[in-house]
Amino acid sequence: MRVSRPQLVAALAAVLVACSAPPRRSERTMDDMLGSYAYRTAPPDDNDPLVAAFARPPLREVDARIATWASQVAPPRETRSVGQPWAGRLDQAAELPEQGPGYTTFKPNRFGTWQVIHTLTAGIAEVLLRYPDSVPVVVGDLSAASGGHLSPHRSHQSGLDIDIGYFHDGNRPVTRFQDATDGTLDAPKTLTLLEGLLRTGWVDLIFTDRKVQRALIAEARNRGWSDDLLHAIFAEACDGGCKNAVVRHSKGHGNHLHLRVKCDPAGDACKADRDSADQRRLLRIRM
Repeated sequence: MRVSRPQLVAALAAVLVACSAPPRRSERTMDDMLGSYAYRTAPPDDNDPLVAAFARPPLREVDARIATWASQVAPPRETRSVGQPWAGRLDQAAELPEQGPGYTTFKPNRFGTWQVIHTLTAGIAEVLLRYPDSVPVVVGDLSAASGGHLSPHRSHQSGLDIDIGYFHDGNRPVTRFQDATDGTLDAPKTLTLLEGLLRTGWVDLIFTDRKVQRALIAEARNRGWSDDLLHAIFAEACDGGCKNAVVRHSKGHGNHLHLRVKCDPAGDACKADRDSADQRRLLRIRM
């Protein structure tokens, strides 16, 4: 269902009003729960055409596990990313709990900005709303508590990056990243995760493998995505020629995707220019 700009603005305004009230631990309404969870913040740019493409009114049905968890661990708004993802640090970090509804982790470095945790939980919520019996997705590294170098990564330094595993066919549970092939990737569920991430408006870049991209493109076509939207999201939708696409190939991402979120427009120390010379260089090496 397509949503008009006035409807989107009204929905976002309602969420922001709900978020301005002090948090409560009991007798929370559905709008309160949504406000502190995936729809608790407006996108960084209301004019972003991708936000409009994936927008819809706030959801009215939420898995009870998600709502309860969200009311307890909604990340703070005071986190601060400094520098660049490959040369930066993280101040006042938010920590992703070791496990929660719809996900599990296997790495100790679970620190990031509120934007990256917000975007992750929005994607997970989307999956659980459509697939309530889904196995958890596996989450890997975010950043260290204070950012800085995190082996073996070149990036993951400023709280904007997170590694997320793929869903596998047959609702098969995994505890670590596993390679996704044409025969093992659950493309519908993984694309649902991607749609939930994109809906927030906070996604800057996603790095993945070409083969995974092609499977997701095929599923997106089945869902009726337009060619224009495919070209805006997937570099492989035009044989790698969509230079400004959000989802791009990067070596070493056959078993997980690498999400990078945008800098907070209110911050003055964060830099994450997706088309900078440094970024183009890093795309040629393992992230």
